[in-house]
Amino acid sequence: VFIRLGQHASSWGQGRLFTESNLMAGSEEDFSLRASLPALLNGVSAIVLAKNNAASYKDLYYAGKAELVVWNTFLSLGAKYREADGLKGLLSVKKVILGTDILSDFVLTLDAGFEPEYMLLGGFFKEWERIKLYGEYLGKLDKPKSFEHYIGLVLGYKNIFGSTFNLGLDFRHEFQGNSGYITSALVWKPWKYITASLALPV
Repeated sequence: VFIRLGQHASSWGQGRLFTESNLMAGSEEDFSLRASLPALLNGVSAIVLAKNNAASYKDLYYAGKAELVVWNTFLSLGAKYREADGLKGLLSVKKVILGTDILSDFVLTLDAGFEPEYMLLGGFFKEWERIKLYGEYLGKLDKPKSFEHYIGLVLGYKNIFGSTFNLGLDFRHEFQGNSGYITSALVWKPWKYITASLALPV
């Protein structure tokens, strides 16, 4: 059993563009106690989080996560609870298919009144010799008839035409507001430890 006590970051979920499924977001600002058992399944951990204003055990967050690899598929099941906030559960799945990472997160939230909220994240990552392509979709059903969904796509191209320039594109879109942005970036690495970056958001 590995014990860690103090202020440190924990990260759950598969999302990199949309991180709403990370139940441990902001944990680096909290005081936490984590017990990990890496030899049980493919890793089991239990966490107790205390924010600065925690006055009693009712103000603490209690969380636990178990990981397992079955048929070359990564599975992770986690939960986080606080009396005033209710219960949040996370199921993560990740698998490599034809050289492409396929990933998904499903979050179920039950507030203090046991009103359910749902969140689904799906994504992929594909890498070639010079190109990296990453995409995600996020859908949230907070209340009946209150549905939000988003998409994001990131492209990286290394050493354009054999040069020392790298190209990056970041596209995000919000369907309910019919708005979004595209950020293009050019990165120049002429020498070791020297990098110049130029980005343009639209």
